[in-house]
Amino acid sequence: MNKLKIATIVVACLSVVSAQAATIATHQDPSAGAPSVFDIDLVNNQVTGGWSLTGLNLSFPIIPTTLNNLNMTIMNPIAITGTSSVGPFTIHTLSQCEIRYWSTDINTPEFQINFDSGSIIEPAAATAADLTGNNVSFSGSAISAYTGLLSNEIVNYSFSNPEVTANGRSYTASMTASADVVPEPVTMVVLGTGIAALAARKRKRS
Repeated sequence: MNKLKIATIVVACLSVVSAQAATIATHQDPSAGAPSVFDIDLVNNQVTGGWSLTGLNLSFPIIPTTLNNLNMTIMNPIAITGTSSVGPFTIHTLSQCEIRYWSTDINTPEFQINFDSGSIIEPAAATAADLTGNNVSFSGSAISAYTGLLSNEIVNYSFSNPEVTANGRSYTASMTASADVVPEPVTMVVLGTGIAALAARKRKRS
């Protein structure tokens, strides 16, 4: 086997184990409408929210496992830095945010979402809305095995059950978090072993 063939095989193997898009975590809407999960306060220009009742079951398809009855907390109010209208949609631009999912200790979350900025898009009918983040990162004990192996993280909260409040509107929400996943170290070891075996076979045949 010549060097060109070995190089071709190596490139092919690397393409197979390159980063793949995957769902990292997801949960269904824990509420039937009351209480809310997110509150949009247009008087104080901020978004607050959280969940402390039963029913928030966070699934990690990448592991896979499900953690039941977690709490969810927006660590600090998310500032609304601007509001604009585009056709039938109202768009709220958001500042940075940190959201933690935890069971017994808020300081050791099972899953954490951070983003530098974001947006909430509300349709005119306000039957639903969406929250997305920019420059997103995931962390937490549940996905500690994937530390440093995630890229292009994306989070989306799908809002429902809108309610008019004194200062704006409230919603319940489901969540999906996804990312590109680089193969874990054991996969790279297997790949390296395979390439070494090819090289050894070549030497024996020479």
